Formats: sequence, structure tokens, C-alpha cells
Amino acid sequence: MLKTPFYNPHKSYDENYELGPFGDFTDGKITKIKSPAKFEAYGHKVHSPFGIPAGPLLNSNFVKSAFEKGFDICVYKTVRGQSYASHKHPNVIAVHTKGDLTIEKAKLPVVADENFEKPLSITNSFGVPSKDPVI
Repeated sequence: MLKTPFYNPHKSYDENYELGPFGDFTDGKITKIKSPAKFEAYGHKVHSPFGIPAGPLLNSNFVKSAFEKGFDICVYKTVRGQSYASHKHPNVIAVHTKGDLTIEKAKLPVVADENFEKPLSITNSFGVPSKDPVI
């Protein structure tokens, strides 16, 4: 793997939930953006229109780390009416294509495995897991 990502695809969803985040999100450094926010999202000024979606932000530890790294838009995971387990490991795998992924190539089988190398494209399957609402 190139660098340790904040969601470790070599660990299960539950291991990530209990032990994560990982990598640069745990180095203790807080990113301070000095330039004024120049974009707007949902009526709020933000520094970037890009954020982190719910998938890899499993709990408050992940969300807090994302905000500390300068991400303005962080979406927390789904909360269901009752606990719902994640799909079994692996939840994130690398997808390998030669060249750009075209409509024609998308109709063919692709190689997908746990070999995370550049250039990196991934796919995931979590199954919309949720802890009990009280958590």
C-alpha cells in the first residue's frame, strides 16, 4: 500500500470502528487553513466544495480527525432504528483497469483485489451498517 489510509482496507469494518482512524489522520497535526473560505455549501462558507462522504467516517473519532485535517464537509454514517452489521471483510478493494474506464470496458470483467497501488481506483461494499441509535 502506498500510505496507510485513515480507513484501513486490510481490517474489517468493526476493527476500523474500534481502532481507527489510521495513517496521517492520527499524526496529531491540525491543518489550519489561513485563506478565507471562498465556496458555499448548504448556506455555509467552506474552503473546498469537496468533503468526505459517510462511508469512511465511521464514528466521531473519524469525523473529528477529518475536521482537524481541514475538511469542511464531513458526512456522518447512517443511523438506523436498530443495529445492522456491515458486510463481511473485505469492504474496500482496488479495481485495476488499463487506461481510462470507458462504458465498453465497464461491460467487461475487471480485476479487483487487495493490491492497492498507483494509479488507485477502488470500490466498496459496506451494506449501510449502523450501531444502535443510542450509540
